[in-house]
Amino acid sequence: MRILTDWLAEFVELPSKTEDLARRLTDIGLEVDATLDLAHLNRGVLSARVEEISPHDSRSDLKICQVNDGSRSCQVVTAAPQVQAGKTYLWAPPGSFLNGEQVETRKFAGHDSEGLLCSSRELGLTTDAQTLLNLPEKIKPGQPASKILDLEAPILELDLTPNRSDCLSHLGVARDFAAAENLDLKDPRPNSLPAGVAETDLEVKIEAPEACWSYTAVPVSGVKVAESSFEIQKKILKMGLRPLNNIVDITNYTLFEVGHPLHPFDADRLQLPVIVRYARQAEKLTTLDDEKRQLAQEDLVIADARRPQALAGVMGGAYSQVSASTNRILLEGAYFEPTGIRSSAQDHKLSTEASHRFERGVDPENYDRCLARCLQLFEQDPAQDEEQLQINKSVTCRAKDAPQIRIPYKPELFEQIIGYEVGPEKTSNQLEKLGLNVQENKREWQVDVPAWRSDLRRPEDLVEEVVRLQGYEQIPVTYPRLNSERTPDHEERLESKVRNFLVNQGYSENINFSFLGPDEHRFAEVPGEESLHLANPLAVTQKTMRQTLLDSLFTSFEDNFAAGNEELSLFEIGRVFPGKSEAEPLHLAILSHTHIYEQHWDDSNRYQDFYDLKGLLEKLFAQLHLPRFELKTVELPGMMPEKSTRIVVADRQVGKLGRISEDLLSYDYPGPVLGAELNLDGLPEPRPRSYSKFSTQPPVKRDLDLVVDLDQQVEPLEKTIRTTADWLEEINLFDLYQGEPLPAGKKSLSFRLLFRAEDRSLSDDEVNNIQDKILSTLQDKYNAQLRDE
Repeated sequence: MRILTDWLAEFVELPSKTEDLARRLTDIGLEVDATLDLAHLNRGVLSARVEEISPHDSRSDLKICQVNDGSRSCQVVTAAPQVQAGKTYLWAPPGSFLNGEQVETRKFAGHDSEGLLCSSRELGLTTDAQTLLNLPEKIKPGQPASKILDLEAPILELDLTPNRSDCLSHLGVARDFAAAENLDLKDPRPNSLPAGVAETDLEVKIEAPEACWSYTAVPVSGVKVAESSFEIQKKILKMGLRPLNNIVDITNYTLFEVGHPLHPFDADRLQLPVIVRYARQAEKLTTLDDEKRQLAQEDLVIADARRPQALAGVMGGAYSQVSASTNRILLEGAYFEPTGIRSSAQDHKLSTEASHRFERGVDPENYDRCLARCLQLFEQDPAQDEEQLQINKSVTCRAKDAPQIRIPYKPELFEQIIGYEVGPEKTSNQLEKLGLNVQENKREWQVDVPAWRSDLRRPEDLVEEVVRLQGYEQIPVTYPRLNSERTPDHEERLESKVRNFLVNQGYSENINFSFLGPDEHRFAEVPGEESLHLANPLAVTQKTMRQTLLDSLFTSFEDNFAAGNEELSLFEIGRVFPGKSEAEPLHLAILSHTHIYEQHWDDSNRYQDFYDLKGLLEKLFAQLHLPRFELKTVELPGMMPEKSTRIVVADRQVGKLGRISEDLLSYDYPGPVLGAELNLDGLPEPRPRSYSKFSTQPPVKRDLDLVVDLDQQVEPLEKTIRTTADWLEEINLFDLYQGEPLPAGKKSLSFRLLFRAEDRSLSDDEVNNIQDKILSTLQDKYNAQLRDE
């Protein structure tokens, strides 16, 4: 956002030094990103009159001009088609500087050009103009460009935050500066629209009240379209726009001055009524940039009875634009809801001065004063005939009133947040300076927020307003206050224990965005289209919320492998968003592709497998004092069917464990890629800790070799053994075998059992009886047989 310091000075008294103004504006949150000194960048550029024009002997697009600056006559070659003999233009002679670059005599198609005639683009004023600046007749040759265009006053480039749309104008910046410095503010806007000379047949309809809250149209007849005054042209140029005509220039001037976009239509090109509506199917609109655009049904348009005439809040249409033949105009002022304007501007790749303001939010209550200011400038335009120019009665259609924002505020809140005291009286005065209405009482104030400050919604926002006007440098340097009484809650303790355990096991933590692309729901059990969709995604690849952590972690996993990190043990702890549910459970995800130990000449160099990851989870459950879990084989998205299981505790599903399907893997992994995910919020309560006396008695070890069906799972066998055997201290599966001499469809499982009593040594008979009981129970429940040697 450009701010002309000489224009700003028309509204508020400024410091004598520009650097002091820039520093103070930055101090109050209106950051000055750069200061442009166009007089220095264009030093030596003069006005010069074109005395004679000759055609070029070999190039039809070039002309040879004799120019005179009042003291000398020089030859200049130009490609400007509108150059005329007898007119005065800006000329950069050899040795001068044009936008910081030194000008020299150059040869064009065999002819010397002593400098060049300047367009606004070459002066660094605009980016889209190649036409020469046509100077008024009163400008004599030999005058410096810095005086002609008022370039001595520096230009400030403000880098405003998106919430400060109220400062996208000279009046807005002046209002903020005046409040900070306790200065008087001059507001150029009339208090209300003119009464109007006559009624017209104008009718306005709003068919999209949620997108357009109110719309005002002012018919003006007897308009003469011509060049705008040179004073207005200079300011428009320095703001970066090319002057077009007095009507368009005055609306742009009003935009930069008071901040509300307005748009003039050629009234004779409209067939009433004026309708604010959404575009209909297959409708098209040729905009002012001569682009024919296919409209979407979500686009808000300004239409007449026949067709769309403007893309609301973004750009007008070419058919109804003001031209040299225009005699009647319809001046539009409106409030459009920001979200729709932002969407239309993005979809059509159009960023205009109007859309920049509408999509951030403009004042919904006082645009009539901006219309009044624009009409006032029409009346002051020297090109207009006072007797013919007629401003008729305006027509307003209001679909929705702007909400009245009232914030409850306690004066002591400032000291609680910032750490030093300002005092209620000073706080109230500063809020009043910003245009807020403060209704004080002893316990709690009621602060009414003006419509132009759409960023103020909470008591903390009012604290920030006071502290920025006071100056951030006034905040005392203090050490942070720590609340030593607070203790972590259950979720924080659980998350910390899980994180510490996995880090100690050699795993690295990842933190990813919660957003995914539509095709990235690889492990979700609910289709991706049923995910939670974002209304305003950061990117096309981040349109939906993740249902599982494995989906987001898998992308990081593959990126790491592609970068050459083949030994990968990653985990992530974060929230997931299952389907349309409002729940946001905390999950843990693990992905692993690594050797079980470092490569060595005397080992088999084995990769971690399914059972290793299962063992890791068993250790984690033991660390958390949770009951043992069971695995139930089931096909799950993204995992191999034969290595895809649910993790179940007490008949409750708490996660999944499996080997990642090779169909998902983008690279040739030498070992298995394993994954697991736990719902940390769904884990059961930890078991009560119990302690028993340490036994000094010797253990008795027995090996139990069983023959069972090939599809028999180990977990039920272990569970039955534990519940059947007395004095059982440990059970471990140490061997699995299938093949001859075992019958077909059978496998052998070898368990090592350890028995120990606390008070005595167990006899062989006692252990034999326990073993017989175990065998009998397993035979009855699972048809398990003792294997013959």
